[in-house]
Amino acid sequence: MTKLERNATITEVAYNGVRVFVVFDTNLIIAADLCDALELTGPCRIVRVATVGDLTAALVDVPEVFAAFIEVGLDDLAPSGLDVLLRDRNAHIVLTIGETDAARGTTDDVSFLMRPFSEQMIHQSVAIAEMGKRGDT
Repeated sequence: MTKLERNATITEVAYNGVRVFVVFDTNLIIAADLCDALELTGPCRIVRVATVGDLTAALVDVPEVFAAFIEVGLDDLAPSGLDVLLRDRNAHIVLTIGETDAARGTTDDVSFLMRPFSEQMIHQSVAIAEMGKRGDT
């Protein structure tokens, strides 16, 4: 499958109401664990990348992202440009690093997943994202 075909598939899936998740982690084992746990939440499309540049390219034709699990600290979110890229797609952002960041609390569109995390913790993060999108937080 070419990159263009992959992006077309992502766009098609996003329009059909299937949740799109982003997984951005430089550790391949952690990224695979995140993807496996997210797939267990139901029908979804996962955009898995290892760099900010890859993420920007992968989301060109993706109008909406349900949640993005990204290996970035809160202080690095805005300078990286990921906050705008993901918020423009209505994504709930889950930061997977930054123990001190978690003490600041969560918002409707940003929460934290502390390492080491379990499958249950990942599913809880998806539930938090769902509540945030409904305005229940």
